[in-house]
Amino acid sequence: MTALLLPLIFLSLMPMTAQFASFAADIPNWYLHLQANDDLTLYGAGEGATQDEAKHVALKNISESISVAIDSKVEKNERINRTIDGTSYSKTVKNKISAETKKINFRNYNIIRSEIVGGKFFILIAVDKDAFIKEQKTDLSDLLKDADSVFQLALSKSIFEKWEDLKSINANREKVLAQVAIISSLDDTFDRTASVEKVNHFQNAFRQLRDDISVYLSLDTESAFLGPVIANYLTDAGIKLAARQDRNDKNLATLSLSSNVKRLKIYNNYIANVRTDLMIYSNNGSLISNKTVEAKGVSAIDFESAVKAAGNKIGEIIIKEGISKIIEIN
Repeated sequence: MTALLLPLIFLSLMPMTAQFASFAADIPNWYLHLQANDDLTLYGAGEGATQDEAKHVALKNISESISVAIDSKVEKNERINRTIDGTSYSKTVKNKISAETKKINFRNYNIIRSEIVGGKFFILIAVDKDAFIKEQKTDLSDLLKDADSVFQLALSKSIFEKWEDLKSINANREKVLAQVAIISSLDDTFDRTASVEKVNHFQNAFRQLRDDISVYLSLDTESAFLGPVIANYLTDAGIKLAARQDRNDKNLATLSLSSNVKRLKIYNNYIANVRTDLMIYSNNGSLISNKTVEAKGVSAIDFESAVKAAGNKIGEIIIKEGISKIIEIN
């Protein structure tokens, strides 16, 4: 019985063998046995309907291989020391670094093999490792130099102008960390400490702004009922209240409230429709931001109770959104 089955099995495998042979014939042999990265060169292979498409895939594969090396190195470092050079990357930061790494712009590379088989383009690209590392170090230096220039100019500005400048620096933090990670993954001699400390210094300065700011409350007559609500929330949020305005205090902001109250009595119900404009001014009087909130209060007692009810609702809105969002420090 076994003797009868063997020929049948062989015959059944013949179409599969022929299909594999046909598949292999449509791919260059060198593409099936790709060149591995070495100490001097990074390699990437790609295929596509056009030469440009194949080149794009090849370069993408090189960036992805760097991304894998980064992930491996970061995980290894964090296993050794959770606080290595003051940074323990969160999952979010790791994802952003990975995204930045995939956007690497390879400015210098060589196409060392190119072949058209079965109507497809197959390409093998080589990137000089030392030259690439040198480019990345130059890019990192430029990023930090630009950030430091913005930072130094921001120190003499009002807190809101400083916030805008430091926000722009902080927005590039992942880009800098990605640059550091790329270099570190390819150059074991690279000292990442100085770069990481500098970018952390910028971030800490950005976070410190919330602690530095103080707010002066300016209320018109119709907004007086909101004063205690806002003051209590500012205090609970850890934001200092200023007793007076001081144009020389660059950390001072003025939160101005202007309310319009429409009172209406329907039968035995007292109704108050309140519209409040919240405006933020820097110490020099420049308008930084503004927001309008509205609420309705109803009371069976009197208008004062209705206005107070509306005021509590406005307070709830402000608390829900967060005063830090309203004053643009979040």
